[in-house]
Amino acid sequence: NQGYNIWDYDYKGKNYHNIVKFFIDFTENNEIVFKYAKSMKHPGPAKDYKKQDLDSRSGSNWGWLFAYATRFPDHENIGSEMAIRILKELKMETSTIDYVSTLITHHLRPHHMQQGVTAPTGKAVYRYFNALKNEGLDVLFLHMADYLSAKGPQLTISDWATRAKMMSHVIDTHSEQVSEVSKTPTLVNGNDLMTELNIAPGPILGRLLSGINEQHALGNIHNSTEAINHARKTLNTIQGQK
Repeated sequence: NQGYNIWDYDYKGKNYHNIVKFFIDFTENNEIVFKYAKSMKHPGPAKDYKKQDLDSRSGSNWGWLFAYATRFPDHENIGSEMAIRILKELKMETSTIDYVSTLITHHLRPHHMQQGVTAPTGKAVYRYFNALKNEGLDVLFLHMADYLSAKGPQLTISDWATRAKMMSHVIDTHSEQVSEVSKTPTLVNGNDLMTELNIAPGPILGRLLSGINEQHALGNIHNSTEAINHARKTLNTIQGQK
């Protein structure tokens, strides 16, 4: 942007959000641009101002979308729902739409994992990747890019080193957890717990299995006996709350 902060630039009460709003409206009704396009000296390949090119393959048309959506995820112009609508209009595949929606929705989550100046806990890291699955790493890198964009020229080496160290900690912790689980992938299954604890299939069983998986990844339980004991304690707590 040649040194200009286009995100905050204001001209006669209009700003970047007004431009985006106009473009979104244009994708739904391209006639709103005709009165401007009619007077263009260089109308483009079509040579007809009424033929507006919204080719989804054109980076010049849509290259801005991801940066804007991640910069202003809660703005009325955009957010995950608006991105979904636009991508559907572009006839993108469902997997692509889901992917972009996930990244936009969760790109600030890495920041929320941090407890003040303290690195995220192992539990926070496990729950982050358990929720985001394969997109977890992508969200981390998007978060870093968004952090750079937000800081701009005010970014210091110290700020960047601190943020990079936190991201490195998250990745290393996740790798350690994956390694821990790979040693003994399945300690117990639902049938084991139903037999040992005399419980039926349902939400409680799912909660017990989730708890075992988390503690396994954190290195707190290592075999089926410890897993069942952990489930029994959790079940007693649940039953005591009723």
